[in-house]
Amino acid sequence: MGLKKETKSFGDNVDDLTATLGRMKTNLDLVQNIRLGDAFGSLTADVKGLAQGMLELDRASELKQLNGVIDSFLNKEVKESWGQQFGRWHLLLVW
Repeated sequence: MGLKKETKSFGDNVDDLTATLGRMKTNLDLVQNIRLGDAFGSLTADVKGLAQGMLELDRASELKQLNGVIDSFLNKEVKESWGQQFGRWHLLLVW
């Protein structure tokens, strides 16, 4: 049984990147929060360490996901609108 590369749509790639950026924001907020101790008490250092680790993982995957968005955009079939088709046909008829 062979491995088949999963082909994601442009929208799926954008959704993945958006989710990663959202997680990065959440984890960055935790790392920078000076009042984190009020919420987590003695677990503050553990929460900050976990948030920092997750932030580093998401930073590593962010570029790959951005490349996926760009690749899927460039490979997306661009369809002409009705107006573009009319203009193209009009030019052919005039010539």
